[in-house]
Amino acid sequence: MIKKLGRATALALLIWVLIFTAISIIMFIPGVGQNTKYFMLIIDPLIVLLCGYLYFSKVGGKALDGLVIGIYWIVFGTILDMIITIPLFVKSYSVFYGEWSLWVSFTLSLVAAVLSAVIFKKKI
Repeated sequence: MIKKLGRATALALLIWVLIFTAISIIMFIPGVGQNTKYFMLIIDPLIVLLCGYLYFSKVGGKALDGLVIGIYWIVFGTILDMIITIPLFVKSYSVFYGEWSLWVSFTLSLVAAVLSAVIFKKKI
């Protein structure tokens, strides 16, 4: 169901880098850093929507394709988090995956991926 695996993988990496960068910047803004998780609930799905546009406007797709690509992007990002983010910055898998905001963000990102497949269909 992933029509262009290379493109999907490149966008998965872009999503992870943009989210990592956004979190890194927001958490050091005075007065805002304590609320990083709330900002990410808005920023994460917007990043996925943008990357969904970059993917589906070239490849096309349906809602199921959006769900599949969304799951792929989440799994890809999770693997990078397990290799890089958690060992280097968080130090605890249970703390990282115990955050309610992470799971809400995953859900919103899936919704954004499905919406991007439906909204940004390739024009024939």
